[in-house]
Amino acid sequence: MLSPPNISDSWLSEQLVNAGLPSGTRVATVREKSRAESENSSTYNLEIEYSADPEKRAPKDLFLKTSGPDNNREVEFYSVIAPAMSDPPVPRCYYAEYDEETRHSSLLLEDLSQTHRTWDYPIPPTREEAESMVDTLAAIHAFWWDHRDLGFRFGEFATDDLVHGYVREVKTAYTQMADFLGDRLSPSRRRIYDMVFDRHPDLMVKRGADHRHLTFVHGDASKASTSQRSAAGEMRNTTGILNWRRRSEPLKTSTVTNCYAEISVRLSR
Repeated sequence: MLSPPNISDSWLSEQLVNAGLPSGTRVATVREKSRAESENSSTYNLEIEYSADPEKRAPKDLFLKTSGPDNNREVEFYSVIAPAMSDPPVPRCYYAEYDEETRHSSLLLEDLSQTHRTWDYPIPPTREEAESMVDTLAAIHAFWWDHRDLGFRFGEFATDDLVHGYVREVKTAYTQMADFLGDRLSPSRRRIYDMVFDRHPDLMVKRGADHRHLTFVHGDASKASTSQRSAAGEMRNTTGILNWRRRSEPLKTSTVTNCYAEISVRLSR
């Protein structure tokens, strides 16, 4: 797993050249500017200096994210899925690795902190910002909708076991929420949830049985997973995906409405 101390100048030079920079690109120093820790990941903002004046597109700042365990989905997205798109709304990826033995991942990405901003929790996005999030996700959905390689070269189709396992996981989380809410969650609403959990798995399996009208979806579509351009007057179509989470196989190929549900709620508030 990468960390700033073990990123050598020569190694980073090689990765930048592999990403398309001129063969003469030489990194002189790598400096850690800041770091942040969370329960499942560590992130670092890195400053890059070169031994000679680099060309304009050579990054002067990079963003390193290390995660674990089992964050191979995000590595797959940045290293395989996003590069297959003509203009993916994601930071440029210079290196992506998942270690099968340790189950930890490393991502070295373009640093967007100078041009984009993230939202402060728990302040919700404005309607315009939420619509921009929908536009960005829709671009991914549209590209992969019924793509000939979907489920074959990219991702896997959901199986009966995986769908039911995913729904059991969600039901466990719902049960904890319902216990916490107590009588604040009315009996009529509880009956609706019970009906959904009872019928949804079989309907979901049936929905994807013919492998038609499917696309990739984000497993945790929220404002925390996106970044928006800071420049005034450039709100539309300037949201980028920062954190791609597909927590279980059924989310790899599913209906487009799954991803819109959370954002639709935000727009209706």
